[in-house]
Amino acid sequence: MLAKQYLNKIINVKMDRPLGSKHPKHGFIYETNYGFIPNTISGDGKELDAYVLGINKPMDEFTGRCIAIIHRTDDDDDKLIVVPDGTKITDEEIESLTAYQEKWFKHIIIRNSFAIFLAGGGGYEDSAELDKQFFENIPENAKILYCPAAMSSDRYPSALEWFSGLVRRYHNTAIIDMLIEENVKSRNPDDYNAVFIGGGNTYKLLDFIIKNELDKKLKKYISNDGLIYGGSAGAIILGKNINTASAEDESGCYTNTDGLNLLNDACVACHWPKHEDYIRNFAIENKFKTYCIPENCGMIFDKTGDLVKTIGNGIEVLN
Repeated sequence: MLAKQYLNKIINVKMDRPLGSKHPKHGFIYETNYGFIPNTISGDGKELDAYVLGINKPMDEFTGRCIAIIHRTDDDDDKLIVVPDGTKITDEEIESLTAYQEKWFKHIIIRNSFAIFLAGGGGYEDSAELDKQFFENIPENAKILYCPAAMSSDRYPSALEWFSGLVRRYHNTAIIDMLIEENVKSRNPDDYNAVFIGGGNTYKLLDFIIKNELDKKLKKYISNDGLIYGGSAGAIILGKNINTASAEDESGCYTNTDGLNLLNDACVACHWPKHEDYIRNFAIENKFKTYCIPENCGMIFDKTGDLVKTIGNGIEVLN
């Protein structure tokens, strides 16, 4: 599909049929701004068309983010959905706002399949390519919820400083809120463009997540097209079971070991091939599919838990 390369990209739309104008042949009124993307080619050989939603006045030109594609199954001419950067619009709203024209065609709505980003650990340079793709998928002025709860509380300030440095490499105007014990009741993932869960003690982190019922909130968030980035411990808790980390982390008084299971019953091991023998035995004994991610690698999954993309060399999947 030619249009798919534009998903989640910032693009410029030239309006040839602005809001309130009339179709030259069929006579219906355009209930949205509607235009084309210069220097592109669609399936019918013409320039790609786009609906501009979230702007309630006629416009000649608009630059925004492509959040979805209307793929016509009975026609070669797909349509982009472009909105002001950071605007959230549901599939139902897209259907309603474009029905004045799309009601004549069989179609489906396609969105970006990226939902879950897993990093194997390490520093800025190790995860640079994964980080780049993560930040490309959120607005410049994004609200990001950062959870450092895998660390001891005395390290939260330095963790926030580290994360702020990471974000500023990509987005200068993003807003960062921390998710920690003191504010967990007032923070809702649904209010954010992305959630970033950092590394540390995997057992402490999972206990924090379960105790505060964030597992339910994060599952709902993913199902509603949210983005989650998990680094090291933050990646491991998104799998089926966190005991891949037991050779690295002390479980102490923490008893929860069942992860959020967002990856279709697979587990995650980070810093691979560290503790390789233990992890191989763990996978065999428990019959768990396990994604083993080195520090310079990453994995991207869709919201159903299916693998979409790997980054770097050395990832191993144990079945």
